[in-house]
This record gives sequence, C-alpha cells and structure tokens, in this order.
Amino acid sequence: KKYVIYIAKPGHLPGTLKTQAQHNDAAAATLALVPGTPNVLVVTADDGAGLKKAAAELSSAVTMHQLKGSRKHIGKDEDVFARKEGVAQYTPLTKTGTYLDGAFRQTVDYFIDFADNRQLAYGSQLELRFRYAQNLDFDRSLVSVYVNDVPVGSRKLSLAKADDDTLVLDIPTDINVTGSFTLTVAFDLEIKDLWCTLRQSETPWAYVAPESTLKLNSVEVPYYLFENYPYPFISGGEFNNLAMVLPDGNNNIDLTLLGEFMLTLGQFLKYNTGEFAVVRASHPGELGGKNIIAMGTYADNPFIASLNDKLFFRFEQDGSGFVSNEKLLIEKTYGATLASAQLVESPYSGVRNAVLVLSAAHEKDLGNAMAYFGDSTKLWALYGDGFVADGDDIYPYRFKQDNAKQEQPAQGIAQRTDVRNLIYVTGAVVAIVLAGVVLLVIRYRREE
Repeated sequence: KKYVIYIAKPGHLPGTLKTQAQHNDAAAATLALVPGTPNVLVVTADDGAGLKKAAAELSSAVTMHQLKGSRKHIGKDEDVFARKEGVAQYTPLTKTGTYLDGAFRQTVDYFIDFADNRQLAYGSQLELRFRYAQNLDFDRSLVSVYVNDVPVGSRKLSLAKADDDTLVLDIPTDINVTGSFTLTVAFDLEIKDLWCTLRQSETPWAYVAPESTLKLNSVEVPYYLFENYPYPFISGGEFNNLAMVLPDGNNNIDLTLLGEFMLTLGQFLKYNTGEFAVVRASHPGELGGKNIIAMGTYADNPFIASLNDKLFFRFEQDGSGFVSNEKLLIEKTYGATLASAQLVESPYSGVRNAVLVLSAAHEKDLGNAMAYFGDSTKLWALYGDGFVADGDDIYPYRFKQDNAKQEQPAQGIAQRTDVRNLIYVTGAVVAIVLAGVVLLVIRYRREE
C-alpha cells in the first residue's frame, strides 16, 4: 500500500510510529503524518472519546484545509465540530451571471443543490432578472423556464424591457421536486430577415443577471424511498441517529463492499456532526429513535432473521433463499442466488424511523445488492422501497403507497397566503353578522 491510516491508542502503536507521532498526554488526540513507504497517517488518543474527536477533525474539510505541517495536537477543550448552515430558503441562480448569444433557441442549465430529504412546497418561486438585445423579432422571441425538463412558464420578450426585464414564476407543486434538481432557462432569440447578411455586431444575445434568485419553500419528505437515499440515514448533511448492524464476525461480510458502501454514503455528508454507531447483531443495544442499516445473510445476522416477517421480500423459513410475493414470482433455486435491499419502518422505535436491510441467503451474493450502494453512478437505478438483484439485473418495486398524499394538501392549504386571507375575511364577515344580530336583539327588547 502507498498510503495507510493507522488508528490506535499510544500503547498499541508500533514503536517507530509511537516515536514519530509524539503524542502529548495533555492533548485529547494527535494526528501525525509519517512520510515513507508507505506514507502513514497516525491517529492516536488515550481513550475512545479522544479518537472520536480525532475522527471529527479528520472529517471536517474546513478545518483540515487550514492545517499546516505534519502534526496536530487536538486540545481536550477544542471545538472540532462544523457549523451547520440550516436549510437555505433563498438561493442565487448564478453568482457571476450567464451570457448567451446566437439566433434561435439558446439554453443554460443551473444545477440546484438541495437536500435529498427536502421536497419543494407551495410558495416556491423563481425571480429571473435578465436583459437581451434590442434587434430581436419581438413577435416571436420568448423566454421559458423548465424544472427537471418540465415547463414552468414562459413569456414574450419586449423591446420596452430589453435593458432590464424581470420574470417571476411560481414553481408548481405537481412537479414533485425532491432533492437536487436542474432549472433550465431557454431563450428563443428570433431575428427578422435572418437570412440576409448579419453583421457580428447584430448577433442576438441574452444575459441572465446574478440578481436572479430562487425562493425555495420545502418540507421534509415524510416517506422512505430509494429515490431519496441517503435519507433518512443522512439528513441535513449529517448522520441522522444511524446504527449499522453487522454480523458478529468480520469474516462474515465482505469488508471491501462495506468500505465502498461507506465511502459512497460519506459523499452526502456536509458536517462532522450527528450520531453514528456500529453494533454487532447479537448485541445491537438500544435502537429506539435510531435509523438502522443491517447487512449480512439470514444465517450470520440474526437481526435480519428477526425482521423476516416485516420484509417485502421474505426468506424461506430456513433462510435458504427468497420466496415469491405479490410483486414477483421467484423460482426456488433462483431465489437462493438473489440479494435484496429493502426500506421498512423500524419496529424498534416509538417515533418514525427506517431500517435498510441489505441481505442474501449466501455471503457471496451480497454484492448483487450492495454494489448499487457502493457506486454513486449506480444509485440512479434505484427507486421504490424494495428490490432484488442477481448478478446481471435488478428488479425494483414500490410496495408502500405514498402516505404523504393525504396529509400534504391540508398542510399546503394552511400555508397558502390567499387561503389564509380568505379565512380572515370570512371570520370578519361572520363577526360583523353576529354583532348585527346582537344589536337587533337588544333593540327589539328595548322596544318591547
């Protein structure tokens, strides 16, 4: 190996590494770079709390970028946790502006980085600030906006507004935008008498100004689907009370596959905060309030075996393979070669949490499912909440219905400004009518 990370307490370090690390007992932990063949990064501390602190320091891109030299002693009172930004409501479309030129349709795509567990809600808007050439055929020139290739709105360009134009569009909730998305701005720059000689100075153009802004109202996704992975295991850029349940023996799972899985999962982390624990199947500990990822076979991970009646794809009673269900007919011999990934609600938690079960009848087949989570380019193939896979194909399905569809309309209506105003006006009218009735009653009583 060219590079090695050596994690140990000082008493367990090889002599040469212990000398070169020069751990200070007054420090919570020490990080030391030892060049050579191989190059070694030593991570050492006197206890588990110190090692956790060192891990937090290493997983913060901001602080690691600031470190100079080959050694870092982390103080016992030193704050190593990243500052969280929260959910941003206003997002600039472009920081520097975008220039487009040429006749006919000209487009630009903006990738909007958004949390995978957030879904756009009512009130999301785009305020597009732009300008364009004055030599256009304004009877045919347009600006159009698309979200994930779905049209949001368009408008004719105007000579009167060519130097400073604004387009405000509501983003419809029927697009069901969850997580990051692409916003496309398209200009149809039409020219009269285009086939005549066109001087370069007359080339049509458009410019999207940096003042263009997205207002993004969002709600947390209330259901578990692979389309939203890694939610709920990572939420808001940090581990979300995650417990990983592994077989009791390290040899019972391919550590290379596990490493690729964690490397891909880590790409979605922004902060070194949150709770993450690795536990053994025979002693998982308290799982209330935790999201869980369980890996292994029916035989070597009793935690998975205990969940069998909760799974969409269930094992034979002896764990020898998967059996047919309402979605897929599985031949007995073929079922013994499959691996599965399934998102189910946690039966261990009093609040709503999820369990991701990655399993197979035989360890050699685990990679059929885990490979899709160990390569970010393969995650796009996942949808629904359960799939089985052999060495060549994947069969994904949606088992649980979207339980948010009945809840969200009521929430959306309550959040709408126009509906709230209508409620206020109705309340005021009712109050006036009641007051009139009371006055009439008092008047007639006096007359009597």
